[in-house]
Amino acid sequence: MRADAAEEIILTQPEARRAYAYARDSYAPRLLGYILDRDVPITRLRASRFGRLLARPNMAQLAGFMGNGRIGFEALLLADGLAVDHPDLAQDYAINLETWDGDYPDWYGWQVSRRGVNLVVRLDFTSRHDAAYHKYLRPGEASPFAYFSHPGNCGGYNTLAWARIDLDLNDGEALIEEVQTDWLRLANALHAQAKAGRNVVLDGRKIPVARIERYMFQALWAHKAIWQEAAMAAALRVIVEDVGIRSIFMHTPESGVRLKNIEDDAPPRSIYTDLPKKFCFAKGDALPRFLEEGEARRLAAMRRNAVLPMWHLDLTPGAF
Repeated sequence: MRADAAEEIILTQPEARRAYAYARDSYAPRLLGYILDRDVPITRLRASRFGRLLARPNMAQLAGFMGNGRIGFEALLLADGLAVDHPDLAQDYAINLETWDGDYPDWYGWQVSRRGVNLVVRLDFTSRHDAAYHKYLRPGEASPFAYFSHPGNCGGYNTLAWARIDLDLNDGEALIEEVQTDWLRLANALHAQAKAGRNVVLDGRKIPVARIERYMFQALWAHKAIWQEAAMAAALRVIVEDVGIRSIFMHTPESGVRLKNIEDDAPPRSIYTDLPKKFCFAKGDALPRFLEEGEARRLAAMRRNAVLPMWHLDLTPGAF
């Protein structure tokens, strides 16, 4: 996307939209809220491609409450945050936006699908987590769980995860390029190092294993359990509610590696397989029009070698 379009989205993000509460399975009622423009029979919804959402504990409980066998937007508010199995997984975050600049002649090395800028939707911790992080690990000037060449961690609260998004306002389409966390991956690596008996030194001070254990199990456990769905739901909130786009694509493992020129260290397949399935994306051969039009020759060459599948989610109200 163009840099000026990304900057306009960032500049017009209201301060109030940054607060973001998320509980396990909150994505299910929120996703249904995008497509329900009226009360509909639960049986019809169950038979649609969004039917898998009704199997989530919060939605199953809500469906049991609806004596008239119908469900609508207002009823969905009751299910958001129920987190029947694990109420302790409810967390507060902040959504912050920034850009990822791949608008260079050598853009092939920036893991973008075309030359240009990505909008980054960051899922940032709040003071609750960061206070525990400093209490237990005392990192000082060190930043053990962040790469400062990646999105986030630019002052303020630390970044749990992010989604990178390319979009076209004229075509009304968005492509989720990436969903990723450095924080959890690097925290797990430090924890493994400590458990193996190797010294962990931050800012010149040795960190006892017991303090690392307390941080991992008291401060970070809940975030590990929900980070993928929380990051995806945050990305959809920005794409649908703030930008107004309802046709959303996401990479498959195959399209991501090929279109983003990833040669080594491919991302976890589960993020680009299980996560879109969870959010009711459908796999197909269609790609965003902004790629088809701007990268036609490159795509044709790729398709001569193998198919190029991608996930797609249509959130047009009533289209299910």
